[in-house]
Amino acid sequence: MQAVNNYGSVLQTLATERIFRDLGYEVETLDYIQENLQMDSVWKVLKYGGPGWKIKCKQIILRLLKRKNTRRAEIMDEFRKKYLHLTKRYLSIKELEEDLPNADIFCTGSDQTWNPVLYGPSKAYYLAFVPDNKKKISFSASFGVDKLPAKDKSEVKELLSRYDAISVRESSGIEILEDIGIKNATHVLDPTLVVNPELWNELSSERRIDEEYIFVYQLNTSDRFVDYVNKVAKAKGLKVVYVKSRLENRYNNATYVESPKVEDWLSLFRYAKYVVTDSFHGTLFSIIYHKEFVDIYPPNFSARLESILCLLGLENRHVKDFGSVDWCECPIDYGKVDLIVERMRDETMAFLRNNL
Repeated sequence: MQAVNNYGSVLQTLATERIFRDLGYEVETLDYIQENLQMDSVWKVLKYGGPGWKIKCKQIILRLLKRKNTRRAEIMDEFRKKYLHLTKRYLSIKELEEDLPNADIFCTGSDQTWNPVLYGPSKAYYLAFVPDNKKKISFSASFGVDKLPAKDKSEVKELLSRYDAISVRESSGIEILEDIGIKNATHVLDPTLVVNPELWNELSSERRIDEEYIFVYQLNTSDRFVDYVNKVAKAKGLKVVYVKSRLENRYNNATYVESPKVEDWLSLFRYAKYVVTDSFHGTLFSIIYHKEFVDIYPPNFSARLESILCLLGLENRHVKDFGSVDWCECPIDYGKVDLIVERMRDETMAFLRNNL
């Protein structure tokens, strides 16, 4: 899932490539963009609603009307060209079937490749274009939800029954698979936690903000989120640094960063005093850089946040009491967290070695 202009998406793709290369494999990432993806997004927002759905629809439509090469798209393309090994671009599953890349093993990678709301049972992400005689696995794939819609279960089971080995990155993914009769799937880490963590220090740019700051990486519109960040900032006497995207939020004493380069995005995590986020990869990079952080669960797709916090014994890093900022004074025991990560990293690498 590298074609989305999202920091976590491109970084998990890079991590996946590095892991496979370190295991001795030649790797190419399919440069596939699902047909009509953006218009599908408009429909799904209309269908599923949720907080701020009118604003979201307006934002999506405005993006469709803008010129193709926005700054975010440009910096992501720059990163992909510099660090990733991409195939030619495919725009449909028909193109994939007619010009199948030459490979011994095909892998559905990490990120929300199997999210039924965002993509439906997309046959490309389920490797339906790959012949039966080619090996098919998934590495840290994600459904992004607690359960599949009933209408999708039969099709998903049929598609996944062709896989030789399946791993998912959330405990809820194991439950979803068991519910549809897919057994022996493995719970693994996201590749950003599996790859040698020194990679992220090597990629990160130098410190961008001289003073101490609270870094906010927010993907979902939420007044409660904004109010809470302002409360934390006031309590700690720190400025807020916020990656400005399509959201327009109201932070006090804030520095807005418009679509930073990927290397600068990493730097903002690396040198933050505190992090507040509603993002899965925002959470992972807070952990990678041993930050004091909290998650504010988004209205949708929070299963992935809950899963990683529970796995690492960090359940208290989910904000439940929006009147309290006590977490700031309760440092995370990263010695314990690192031990769990190391154990899970070994199990993840064992899955790959056994199934590649």
